[in-house]
Formats: sequence, C-alpha cells, structure tokens
Amino acid sequence: MTTIPAAPGKRTPSSQETISLELVSGLLMLVGFIAFGALFYFIATNDGIVEATQGPEIEGIGATVNNPVTPPDDITTGAHYRLEVDDGSSAAETGFQENDILVQVGGTDLEEATLEDEEALQPVLAREFDTALQAGQDTIPIEVFRDGETSTFEVPLPDYSYWFELRIPIGPEAAETALEDYGLEFEYRDAQDLSPYFPLEVVSGGPAESQGLRDGDRLIRVEDTEITTEMSLEEVRDLLREEDVTREEDDFQIEVEVLRLQPDGTLDNVVRSAPKNVPPSFLIAYLDSFGVIIPLLAIGLGFFFIRLGLKLRQYDIISARWSVVVFLWLGVGLLIVAFQQFWVVGKGGLVTDEPFDFVEGLLAGLPLILASIPIFIAMQWLANSIDEFFSGEEGLGSRNARFAWSLLVPTLAILILVAARPLEQTFISSLTDDEFGTTRPARWVGLENYQKLLSVRFVTVECQIDEDTGECARTTGVQETIQWQRSDFEEEERQKFREMPSEEREDYVRYEPAYTWQLFGGETGLRVLAKDPIFIESFGNTIQFTFVSVLFELILGMIIALVVNSNFSGRGIMRTAMLVPWSIPTVVAAVLWQVMMRPDNTGIFNVLVQDLGLADSPVQWLTATGPWMYSIIAVDVWKTAPFMALLILAGLQVIPKDIYEAAEVDGAGRIRQFFSITLPLLRPTIAVALIFRTLDALRAFDVFQVLLDPTRPSMAYYNYDRLVLGRLDGFSSAVGVLIFIMILIFTVIYVRFVGIEQEG
Repeated sequence: MTTIPAAPGKRTPSSQETISLELVSGLLMLVGFIAFGALFYFIATNDGIVEATQGPEIEGIGATVNNPVTPPDDITTGAHYRLEVDDGSSAAETGFQENDILVQVGGTDLEEATLEDEEALQPVLAREFDTALQAGQDTIPIEVFRDGETSTFEVPLPDYSYWFELRIPIGPEAAETALEDYGLEFEYRDAQDLSPYFPLEVVSGGPAESQGLRDGDRLIRVEDTEITTEMSLEEVRDLLREEDVTREEDDFQIEVEVLRLQPDGTLDNVVRSAPKNVPPSFLIAYLDSFGVIIPLLAIGLGFFFIRLGLKLRQYDIISARWSVVVFLWLGVGLLIVAFQQFWVVGKGGLVTDEPFDFVEGLLAGLPLILASIPIFIAMQWLANSIDEFFSGEEGLGSRNARFAWSLLVPTLAILILVAARPLEQTFISSLTDDEFGTTRPARWVGLENYQKLLSVRFVTVECQIDEDTGECARTTGVQETIQWQRSDFEEEERQKFREMPSEEREDYVRYEPAYTWQLFGGETGLRVLAKDPIFIESFGNTIQFTFVSVLFELILGMIIALVVNSNFSGRGIMRTAMLVPWSIPTVVAAVLWQVMMRPDNTGIFNVLVQDLGLADSPVQWLTATGPWMYSIIAVDVWKTAPFMALLILAGLQVIPKDIYEAAEVDGAGRIRQFFSITLPLLRPTIAVALIFRTLDALRAFDVFQVLLDPTRPSMAYYNYDRLVLGRLDGFSSAVGVLIFIMILIFTVIYVRFVGIEQEG
C-alpha cells in the first residue's frame, strides 16, 4: 500500500481513501496497458497484415491442374465439317441444327474420305449430286452427328434437268451453292489430339473463374511455355504458381491457353489472362493500415498513462491535476465513440436506406458507456481530493500549460485525423509503385519515384547553322525558336539504349530535353535534361506562374486597397464591385476568358488588338506558339487581385490616422508616408496575403486544366494527370509530396524574411 505523505497543511488520508487512490492510479495504468494491448491486437488481426503473413485465401489465379488424363473416344477427334444452319431456312425446318457434324453425304462416308481443307468437301458434294441425278433421285441423304447419335435427313435436289439433258456434270461450286440456298454451310475443323492432357481445377470465386476459365479445361500453354505430356505434374503446377518470379519482376497476372470441349464434340482454343492474388509485403501492409503516427501516439500515451499512475501513487499534486484532465478527455472520447457506434451499427452503415435499429445501436454503444462510468467516478473523486491530502506546489506556468493542452486535445485529434494521417499516407504511398483502380499489390520502391522526378542534368548544346545566313537556324511560326543539336551526353544515351537487351529497355528511363536556353545570344545553349521532362516543365510553369501572378496581384491589390481606403464619393459601391471577379468561380471565369481569347476574329481580344493596330492577324493567345503563360496569368490576376486588395484593405484600416497626421505635420509627403509608415505597418498583413496567394498559385489547377492542353501542365495538373489518367497512385503521391514541400519552403521564407514571427 502507498506510503502516506506527511505534507504541511494537508490531512492524512484514511485507509479507504488510500485504497481509492490505489484504484484510481491502477485505472490509469490499466488504460496505458490497454493502449498497448489494443495496438498489438489491431496489428495482429488486421486483414492486410494477416494476408501478408499467412498468404491470401485464394492463392495465385485460383487454379491448379490434376494428373494428366486421356480424353474419351466418343468425341469427334478427326478432321470434320461443322454445320452452320441459317435461322428460318429450309434446312432448319428439315431438322438440321447449328454445330451438327457432317458424317456422310449420299454414299460417301466422310470419316473415311481425305479431308484436308475447306475445298476438299466440294468434289464430294458434286460427285454425290451427279450420282443421285443419274439414279433419278429427287433428294440426297445427309447424315450428321449430334449429342453422341447420328441422324439422317433427306435434302431435296434442285432442278438439274437442263444440265442432265446436256450431260453436263454438276460442278463443285454449283453443288455447294445449292446447299447454301437450302440454308446449309460447312466449316472445316482440324483433327483433335487424343493425347493425355492436364485438366484445370478452378477454385470457386477465384480470379481464374472470374476470367471465364472452367473445370476440365485442357491446359496447353502457360505464358510462353507450351504444355507437353512429358512434363510432370509439379512442373505444370510450378508454372501456374510462378514461384521463380520475384516480386520486382512480377506483372501479377498469368496468361493461359486451354482447349475447351464444345457441345458438338469439338475443341476450341480459349486464351485468358487472370490476375494473381499476391499478398502485400508486411512492411507495406503495416504502413498502409497503421502508418507511423498512430502507433507512436498509442505507445506514447500508454507510457504517459502508466507514468502518471505511478506518480499519482506518490500523492503528487501536479500529477493529480493532470490525471483529472486525462480522465475528462478519456470519458468524453468514450462517449463520442459510443454515439458513433450507436449510429453506425443502428443505421447499418454510414449511408444506408435501412430503418434505424435502436436495439442493435444500443448493444453496440452500451459497453463503451459503461466503460466511461468508472472513469468519470475516478475523475470526480480525484477532483474532490486534490486539495485535501495531495502535496507539492504547482507554478503558474504548469497551470497554463495544462489548460492549453486541455483546450488543444480536440484540435490535435482532428488534425491527426484530417491532416497528419492523410499526409503520412500520401508520403508512404509515394515510396511504392501503387496503381490506382487495380488489384495489383503495391511494391516498395523507396525513393525511386523521387529519383525519377528530380533526376536533372545540365549540358551545353550547339545550334544548327543556317547555310544561307551563317546564323542559328530557327523554326518557322508565330514564335521562332532556335534549332539545337543533340549534346554528347544525349548521343551516348541513345547509343546505350540501342545496345540494351529488350528486357532492360522496358525498365530503363532515359534523360530527355526539358528546357534549352541560349547563352549570351551566341551559338551555345544550356539544356536541362530530365528523366521526367514533363514534371520539370510543370515545375517551371508553376514557379513562373506563381512569381509573376502573385507579384502583379500584390501591386494591383495594393493600388486598389489604397484607392478604396481613401475618402471619395461612391466608395461603398467601389468596394462591392471590386469583389465581383473574386466571387465568380475560377472554372466559370476561365471559360469566359477562353471565349474572349478565341484564336480567330470571333474573339473579343483579337478584334481589339487588330482595331487598335497592335496586330495584323489574330493572336493565338492560348496555343503553344502564342503568349499562353501571360494569358493565364492575366486571367488569374483579374480573378484574385481583389482578394489581395481585401486583405490589404483590412490592414490599412487598423493603422491609426493620427500617425499620418503627425507625419504630415513633420512635412512628410504622401510617398514618404507610404514607404515610412504604410509599408512597415502593413508588413504582417502583406505576409499573410502573400502566403495565402502563393499557396493558391502553387496549387493552381483549374486555370491550366480549362485553358491549356496536358502538354503544358502545372504541378497540380500533372499530379491529377498521373493519378486519374495514368492511375499511378504511388508516383502521383510523390508529386503531391513535392508540392507540399514547395509550399512549406515558400511559407518559411515569407515568415522569416518578412519577419512576421516577431510581431505581436
């Protein structure tokens, strides 16, 4: 039992109070151990981790093979002719059916005849037609095989009396045409092999079944390997398991070819590509389900609760007050989770049309409500006992810290759920090759995505010389560009790629040109090579768009704010009017500007520039050869400069007027007042405005998506393109992380250089 302290001014706790304290401290430590136990329980029972450690329920494609068997003899195995019967024809009325096998025509047994191709049947038909006519017959017997039995039908002969009188024999084409008119056509089939085969055994509900493979299909090929009777059963099963294929080389699907017995006794080739059920690696399964933040938080809280319980047994007053806060939020958290369980279980899900089941909801939430009762009892007892027999002193700083943490608990919980955890998952996904919308398991690639995105080389190149002018050759068009030669490094890359085996070429990523700048107006240029030149171009587009648009928005926003802040008639209307561009959705504004910037004479801007004599022909505002970057910057500045003006206006209105009056008395003019008073006092406001607008500009998507094509993307649009169109979840996550890092860098630069952290 805990030793009773002898603190000045505090009474000695009774035996019952000592036992109660032991129970309260034990409850705190129990909560800590529950945090550990819950973490390990959820890890051990997680479906992804169980699959990673124990394998999937249905392995591979869900198909294996049995011992080789020999096909039965009651099917047609030789070369034969399969009938095709026209619906509603005379042949169908006679009794012929689709897929009947032609066995005999007249007196010719086709199984004894030499059947080599489609045309081998025509002489037989012609001979039998002539024989029937010579015998004076009006019909010719045709025997077919169907469902293990043979049937004979009498087919009427056409009127060949004219041919018979002229003693002209019936030709092969004429006999075949007569049967086609009757509704019968014949399809030649090769002889089937009666050698032993490996029959498939398909698992119900597996990928093989979903792709149309069936039990009993005769396996003849797995990927590029032909199946022969000389193979052992284990060799064939190993082909279906692909145990020799590493995870890095696996395409997670197996193509198989089988022979399938048809109702008419024929065998058809069937090719199917079935996805493989491959368990994720333990690392990916763990990080995808739990990440790093949640386990560290659970472990940290567990140690915190245990340590708090131990210090509580020493009658420490600071620990007691912290314990009250802990019990409060534990109880509140249990009640919130209880209500969530009550609603979800009672409703049968988050969004359903099912009627609410109060009994099921209460049964789900009641255990958590009961668990919160001892926690609130412990909190109440501890709150009433702190001032009576707990010892120690608590400073003002400790009280303020405890109060601050008490208020921050819900905020931190929400931030972890809606910000930290998604950001962590994005970073984890960026370290894999996960694909969006597929069942293929992700593979751990580490920093490979970042290496591809950020692999850049700088080389010098020479321009191509125009023989007529002796200067650098240029392309023709609205915007003339210099024609550059390849650098030595690019030639080495091309030669290296040509000499590679085809297997290595599939995975090799070459450096390709992203940008080329002319140096000092001469014949030499600086070229940027990248393994992902489109990303580098999107990075350059985003930086240029951000820098120019934010700069102009700041200048125009400052001018608008200064004008609106001054006293003049109609100032209220001006303030309302300046927000109109900002109130229009960006996509709508972009479409409107797209109409005005049409590349022909129907565009308003082209009409204006030609009427003013600024251009002789329509300007291609948004095409790759036109001033597209400045066009979309103009759209963005028109749209968001009022927002910048609104923020600056708020900062202007908090500057005391008497400062300007004093400066005016001292002889300072308007310009001096602006640079000595307005700008310094607006520094925090400008910093906030710059942060907001820079964050928006770095994430620019809609303007690029509406006005431009995918060859000129921003980083956000490139991210969307890789995720939605390319389905490269891991790769696009790496792009998203880089965008976040850029935003973070810009924010830190603003805060440090503008000096906003010193304010207040």
